[in-house]
Amino acid sequence: MMMDYEHSHQELVKCVVVGDTAVGKTRLICAKACNLILDLSQLMTTHIPTVWAIDQYRIHKEVLERSWEVVDGVNVSLRLWDTFGDHDKDRRFAYGRSDVVLLCFSIANPLSLRNCKTIWYPEIRKFCPNTPIVLVGCKNDLRYMFRDEQFQNLCRERSPFFRVNHLCCRFPECGRPLKECDILSPEQGRNVAKEMNASYYETSVFTGYGVKQVFENVIRSALIARRQQRFLMTSLKHVRDCLLQEPFLPPKPQLAQLIVPQSTYSQDIGSLFNRQAYTDVVFLDHKQHSKISINCHKIVLITASDMLNTLFTFPPYNRCKAHFGTCIDSVMGSNMNTNKCMTKCASDLSIASSIEDLDKHEPRPFADDSLLDVRWNHLKYVLSASLFPLLSFDTSKLFRHSFSKQKLFSYNRFQQSKQRLKLFQQKLITLYKHVRQVRLDGTNLRSTRQSIISFDGENIPFEALQTYISLIYSFTTTIKSFTYDQLNDLFKCFSYLDFVDFDTSVLSLDNFLPNIQHYIDQCKYDIFAKRFAFFGIEKGLFSDVIFRLDDGTCYGHKAVLMARCEVMEAMFKGDFRESLAQMIVFPNVTKETFYSMLFYIYTDMLIDSINHKNCLPLIELANRFCLTRLIGLIEEHIVNELLYLAEKQKTDITLAVLRLLEPSQIHNADQLTEFCLHYITTHYNDICHNHTKSLRSLHPENQAYLNRNRWPPIWYLKELDYFERCVREREWQQNPKCYKRRRINAGCFCFSPSKPKSNTNHLNNQLNKATTSTTTTTYSGLTYKIIGIL
Repeated sequence: MMMDYEHSHQELVKCVVVGDTAVGKTRLICAKACNLILDLSQLMTTHIPTVWAIDQYRIHKEVLERSWEVVDGVNVSLRLWDTFGDHDKDRRFAYGRSDVVLLCFSIANPLSLRNCKTIWYPEIRKFCPNTPIVLVGCKNDLRYMFRDEQFQNLCRERSPFFRVNHLCCRFPECGRPLKECDILSPEQGRNVAKEMNASYYETSVFTGYGVKQVFENVIRSALIARRQQRFLMTSLKHVRDCLLQEPFLPPKPQLAQLIVPQSTYSQDIGSLFNRQAYTDVVFLDHKQHSKISINCHKIVLITASDMLNTLFTFPPYNRCKAHFGTCIDSVMGSNMNTNKCMTKCASDLSIASSIEDLDKHEPRPFADDSLLDVRWNHLKYVLSASLFPLLSFDTSKLFRHSFSKQKLFSYNRFQQSKQRLKLFQQKLITLYKHVRQVRLDGTNLRSTRQSIISFDGENIPFEALQTYISLIYSFTTTIKSFTYDQLNDLFKCFSYLDFVDFDTSVLSLDNFLPNIQHYIDQCKYDIFAKRFAFFGIEKGLFSDVIFRLDDGTCYGHKAVLMARCEVMEAMFKGDFRESLAQMIVFPNVTKETFYSMLFYIYTDMLIDSINHKNCLPLIELANRFCLTRLIGLIEEHIVNELLYLAEKQKTDITLAVLRLLEPSQIHNADQLTEFCLHYITTHYNDICHNHTKSLRSLHPENQAYLNRNRWPPIWYLKELDYFERCVREREWQQNPKCYKRRRINAGCFCFSPSKPKSNTNHLNNQLNKATTSTTTTTYSGLTYKIIGIL
């Protein structure tokens, strides 16, 4: 249905929109006439030359109603005429009877602005000599969006930044990526507008900035020009001049979300059981005549099981003077030599046979009067210790953290309970048939000392022991596919052996499966990780490598280091000399830093003592060993700490950020670098005033980056200053101040009220004398006499 509702009291304004092709004319008209809101996917489409038909006002009632506006008390119907940028012959018909011309260019295309001056302005003045012109810079959002790398990657091959050549395109630079030199400043557009005696505005269809304001001032320009011709129309007297446009403040850059690499801790610990590198204990099936074996690591077994912890580390009851405690001080207390031996190789004392048995490699049965086979005297104890050289353990304050203060380990309770020890003795004698020690050559990723345990399968099948040990190394359960008999055998195995903090005495076969699944999936990681760090790096049990550092030594296990660190794996597995060395020197590395790295390797957690003041050495060491997850954990912790100090405690973190910037760049802490750059750019003005010296000490490339990406940008600050200055000038023009003029008294100076009172009294006395001496005087004569007296 055709319609054109016009009212007699409305002012009809025809606005012709012209400009180069692909500058955004049609998008701007649709945003006004159709209230069209465009998203990113629509803006990324390849440009196709189109024109918005003027018939839309007659076809669609909504478009016509949206054209009605009230500007400064005047009812106006704005009619927008779209044009092709390349159809020169047909465009001259659109200029007829136009009230205002809207000349558009793209702020991301300098050629379109030059064409406004050289091509479009002469053409407009040819067909519309007296029509007002409004110059509009479209695509204002590109002034800050072109720097967004994520946006550029998303929009590649589709975005307006990477335009494709078209047959109708007159620009040779279309089809190449947008550069910073292509972005026009507001001052450049304003200078061209002054030369054309036109108003200047900027718009963005994507953000909606300036769309409504531009067309309101287009209407004002048309009404002001019409008022000069129809000066008798009272409705146009109150139309104001075109308003000033406040500069567009780009949105504040958002801090990128920190991404920590996914943990591979469970897979790495599980790979220890699969690869079987540097194992130090072997379980044999006694019934199969040692044809089936399970190679394990003592450090993993004692971490996961209290029973195996007792087997490998607990000294014979009342047979040894060694003492275990929760604190590390007890290790270096009384009986220093004995404690050192028990700290590093307790299993060698608990499981070791006599020297003759070690030489002959013959198994020996358990004795009934001891926990294991412990028929040695003091001489044999010394000789056994000499066979397994022990390493000293440093007990500096560094290692006195929460692990040594908390009662996390149940073997303390074992020491206090003789009945518990007897129960362990009965279970171990029932399960194990023979125990012996074997010394190997240490090649082919094998430990030089192996503890061989022959397993008696009368009560528990050897397959159940295999499943039990596989669960020790895993953090996910696969018991759902077990048969009833297999599950029953596993339950019996748990009745003899155990997991830490998992009591099977209160469980039945029916509820055993869900409880063990919940324990392994939910609870095992926290328990295992803390004990693993305590026994592995703090106590240093069963370690096979020493790291000499600048201020001390640390101990480790090659198997664990190889599973958790690729650099360590290459170092111990390849042809490097470190693969055969028992002591490795790391110069320029402190003990605290290396211990923090080992703590992550053994627990997959960041140590609590790390903060923004001491994190750089650990970042450097983590980058050296390619531990990307450790770097990610440090970055997350430091960023959260700095944000807490800045937002919650209102602390100035500028110096800390400036100190962390360049070291984080050197050591590949990219997320920490992004945070530092983001903080400096968003607080650039304050930092320039308060920390100029520190800012100028940065690398020139960093200074150049900060100058380019500062927020608010420099062009906005200039535009804001220009806008405020123009507002003050316009206010002064509209409301000039009336300065009070000083009162100037006319007449004789002798009657001025500004004279002091004493002079007036003196003048009156002289007048009285003159009156008495002269009898007849006229007014004029009196005046002359008074003057003469003065």
